[in-house]
Amino acid sequence: MRAILSWTILLIFMAPCIFAGKCSVNITVEPQVIKAMIDTQENFCSATVTLMPVNILNKDNVTNDCDRWALVFEVEGLLEKLNFKFGSTNHKNKETLTNTYRSCIFGVEHEEWDVVNAYLQTVQKSPIEILQRVNYSLNKLDGFNPDYDSFSGCLSFYGKSRPTPKAFKDIPEVEYMKEKIYLQWVLIVTLVVFLLLFLCGFLYYSHQYRKLRRRLSVSCDVDLTRNPHAVLPEEREPFPVIECDTV
Repeated sequence: MRAILSWTILLIFMAPCIFAGKCSVNITVEPQVIKAMIDTQENFCSATVTLMPVNILNKDNVTNDCDRWALVFEVEGLLEKLNFKFGSTNHKNKETLTNTYRSCIFGVEHEEWDVVNAYLQTVQKSPIEILQRVNYSLNKLDGFNPDYDSFSGCLSFYGKSRPTPKAFKDIPEVEYMKEKIYLQWVLIVTLVVFLLLFLCGFLYYSHQYRKLRRRLSVSCDVDLTRNPHAVLPEEREPFPVIECDTV
């Protein structure tokens, strides 16, 4: 009995070492789980979505084991960004997704994590976009069953073959900032144009006002307030003299 108990304890402690070199990803209910999580995000998320920096594989075609290893680390990093209340349905769903690839990242050192993350590209994504990306990457990993030794060979590949950054589609926050800057420039240009028009109008009417004053000053040279009875005799216009013939 003691021998059986001893072997049982020994196997328990040796199990992590035995299975540490195994990696197996098989997709079954994961798409349905992710869909349920996306539905809850759409129902309960506020209008203002928080964007989070995440690392993803910047490649359209995943063709080799090193890319699939990178996807494993990508999915782990994506799910780490999502925090749910302990014991909630989404927390349990997150654990279900994590168990899909947990055997692949068992025993990975921090330095190895850093090498893989350097191979990935940092982008901004919302919680729903993160879940959509997890679904995409897990589908690419379906049936992935390499030896752990292959990961060691990929570490040097990651250091030498970093993908060239691609132009990602603008995220909502970037679009909002672009629109905000555009509206600010439109407002500034509008104000400048308005001030220029106001200044031109002010100068034009000031010029017209000065011209009008000069004309009035010339026309008012005659003294209109002079008493007509005080006009000198020589200034008076003589009346015409009419001579009449006597009968």
